Amino acid sequence: MDALMIKTLLAAGLVTTLGAASTSATAAVFSDFTVDEGSVPFASPITFVADKITGNYAEVISFNANGTFDASLKWQPGQFVADDGTNPVTTQLGSFGTNGYALYALLQSSGTYTTGAGGTTTFAYNPAANSLRLFVDPDQNTVLVAPASGSSPWTTSGNADDYAIAMGGFLAGTGTLDPSLFTCSGGGGSGINCGSFGASTSFTLTQAGGQYFTEPVPFNNLLFQSGQLNNFEPTGTQTINGSADVVFGGAPIGTGAVPEQPISAAASTSAMSAVFSDFQVTEGSVPGASANTFVADKITGNYAEVISFTPVSATTGTFAASLKWQPGQFVADDGTNPVTTQLGSFGTNGYALYALLQSSGTFVSQGGGVTTFSYDPAANSLRLFVDPDQNTVLVAPASGINPWTVSGNTADDYLIGEGGILSGGGTLDPSLATCTGGGSGINCGSFGASASFGLTSNGTPFDGRHYFTLPAPFYDLLFQAGQLNSFEPTGTQTINGSADVVFDRAPIGTVPEPNSAVLLGIALLGLVGVRRIMNLTNHLSIHCRPRRSA
Repeated sequence: MDALMIKTLLAAGLVTTLGAASTSATAAVFSDFTVDEGSVPFASPITFVADKITGNYAEVISFNANGTFDASLKWQPGQFVADDGTNPVTTQLGSFGTNGYALYALLQSSGTYTTGAGGTTTFAYNPAANSLRLFVDPDQNTVLVAPASGSSPWTTSGNADDYAIAMGGFLAGTGTLDPSLFTCSGGGGSGINCGSFGASTSFTLTQAGGQYFTEPVPFNNLLFQSGQLNNFEPTGTQTINGSADVVFGGAPIGTGAVPEQPISAAASTSAMSAVFSDFQVTEGSVPGASANTFVADKITGNYAEVISFTPVSATTGTFAASLKWQPGQFVADDGTNPVTTQLGSFGTNGYALYALLQSSGTFVSQGGGVTTFSYDPAANSLRLFVDPDQNTVLVAPASGINPWTVSGNTADDYLIGEGGILSGGGTLDPSLATCTGGGSGINCGSFGASASFGLTSNGTPFDGRHYFTLPAPFYDLLFQAGQLNSFEPTGTQTINGSADVVFDRAPIGTVPEPNSAVLLGIALLGLVGVRRIMNLTNHLSIHCRPRRSA
C-alpha cells in the first residue's frame, strides 16, 4: 500500500487533481509551472515550462501492533513533462556532465491501517504527524541511506552544498491493499499490483525555491498521482520502491517564502527492497553521446495512452489501445538510487528513448461500477527506439486503433527492441477510497502484464545489442506501473502517468533476438511488473556517477 501512498507523499506539495481521463481523446489538464535552472549552481541558464514531474521513490514503512504505521520515503525526480503530462522536456535534471544537478525529497509520515474480510487493508494518513522537504543537490553527489524503520529519516551524506527549496505536509490521503485483485492473485499479476492510493499535500517554497520555481507567484498546492501496491503483509518493516508523478493545482499556499532549513541526517540501514536483475547500458553506441557505460536494474519514465472502447453487450466489450512511453531515468541498487546518464540530457550529448505499443483486449462490467480488462496476446506489438537528437515529435492518434504519428527529424532514429504482451489484466473500481475519498478520482484501480521483448541486431553499432550490452543473451521483461484514473469505459479516453520497467531472467522461446529490454507497454492504462529476480550472473562493474570538479 505504502508504495502507492508513498509516491503520493513525496512529491512536493501542491494540490490539484491529476488525472481523471475524459471521455474524449483529450488528456487531463494540468497546471503549468516555470522552472529556472540557471538558479542552480553550475547549471546553464535554461528556463522551461512543464506541468508534471516524474521520478523514482523508495520507502521504508513499519507497521505497529496498535494499528498504526510509520513511513519514511525518499523521492528523486528524473523527468519534467509538458503538454498536460504528455511530452517530456529536455532539462539538466540528472544530466551527465558539469551542468547536471539532482532533486530529492524526504518525507516522514504516519497513520492508521485496518484489515478487514478477505485480507483487504485500508490506510489513512495522519495530517498532524508528517513532514515533507524538497532539496536541490547541485553536484549530484548526495548519498541517501535507508533507515532501519519507518519512524526514522533517511540518512544523508555528501550534502554540504544541498539546499531546501520547499517544504510541506499531508492534507489528506488513503490507500487500499486488496490481494484478491486479478493483478495480484491472477496469472497476469502474480502479486505485482495489489492495490491503489491517493493523497494531497501542502507545499511552500523557500526563498531559494522561489528562484527555481518562478511561476506562478504565489506557487500552488500539490496533488501526487501514482499507483501500484505490491503484495505484502502489513506487519513488521517493509521496503517498497516505484515511480511517482507530481502535478500542481491552482490554490496558492500562503503569501511568501519560508526560511531555509538545514538537512538533518540520522538513522541506519535496514530493510531490503525487492531484488531486480542488473543490466548494462553502453551509451557511447548512440551517435553524439559521450562514452559512458553504467549498470542499472530499473527504468522509469512518462507514458501517454489513447484507448477506445467498443461495446459487445450491456456488460462486455473490446478495447484497442495505442501507447507511447518516453523513459527519463535509469535506477540502480534494486530500484533505489537513480543513475546519472545522458538520457534526456540538455546538450549535444543528450539523446532520447521512446517506445510505441499497440494492443487490444476485452472488458467486462462486473456490477457496482467495477470493470475488469484482459489483454489479447495475439493482437499487440511493441517497439523501442533511440532518438539521438531528441527531436522526434509524437502525435496522439484519434483512437486507440491507430498508432502514434512519428514526425520531425526521424531519419536518425533506430529500433533497438521489439516484442509484445504475453498476458495481463486490470481492474477499474470507482468505489476505492482513493477514487471516491481523498483521491477524488485520481486512483481508481490497478493492472498488471508481462511481455516478450527481443533486442535488434543488424550488424551495425546502431542496434539493441550495442546499447544493452549485458547480460548476453538479454532478459525477458516485466513492466511495472499502476494507477487507473476515474473514467467511463466508453468512447475514446486519453490517459498518462509514469511507468517502471524491470527485467526477468527467463528466455522467451522463439523470439528472434534473445530477450530484452523495455517493454513499455501499458496498453490499457499501464502494465505492472516489479519482480524479484536473480541478479546478473555475469561480472558487471558498477559505473560510478561522475562527480563535478570544483
